Amino acid sequence: MARIADPNLRIDLLAAAEAAFIANGVDHTRIDDIVLRAGRSKGAFYQYFTNKEDIFRQIVEGLLARLATLVAKPLLIDEKQAWTPKLFFDQWRLRDEAIFEFVWANRALVRLILRGGYSAHFGDLMDAFARRTYDVIVDSVEWAKEHRVYRKDFDTHVVSVLIAGAYDRLARELADTVDDRPDIRHWVAQAQAFVLRGIIDSSVENPPRPPATGAPWNRR
Repeated sequence: MARIADPNLRIDLLAAAEAAFIANGVDHTRIDDIVLRAGRSKGAFYQYFTNKEDIFRQIVEGLLARLATLVAKPLLIDEKQAWTPKLFFDQWRLRDEAIFEFVWANRALVRLILRGGYSAHFGDLMDAFARRTYDVIVDSVEWAKEHRVYRKDFDTHVVSVLIAGAYDRLARELADTVDDRPDIRHWVAQAQAFVLRGIIDSSVENPPRPPATGAPWNRR
């Protein structure tokens, strides 16, 4: 009779590897450390992963995929509610709060990723995500300028770099916070006030409603 596959095997190995990497870094973690934590065998490990770099990359890609889902979450606007700058910023703030709550909840792993997994070989993972985030911000800013939500007299590239850099720095500060939980809502409100509100087109009281789907700012 064929052995029934253990549905928890891969999950147990991923959880054990994440804990080991956070504790020791990628370079100083051995496969033996992972399987010992998981209570599994090396043979079980090699059913799913080729080496420790492979399992680390899968852990990171999984976290970045979940983070990308939050970043790309559409702004949920009630069709009966008038589209105003305040509503725009309120929705953006709520989405940013969700993003930074996720960073806080996963701060140990985020800290590891932001430091390249304690290994220079994995810096490309965060670099690729940062580039993707920048590209989405560019799309968002260009769309907002075109629809008179933002002013047209600034350089999109420069502003997008500043926005991406500010949020990256804020995520790093949050990930490096070990003990006392910061006021994430306050952090986000301050970041939004400083980075975003200064480029709004103040001559427009009611910017146009974004399309229901596919609008660039719904992919930031």
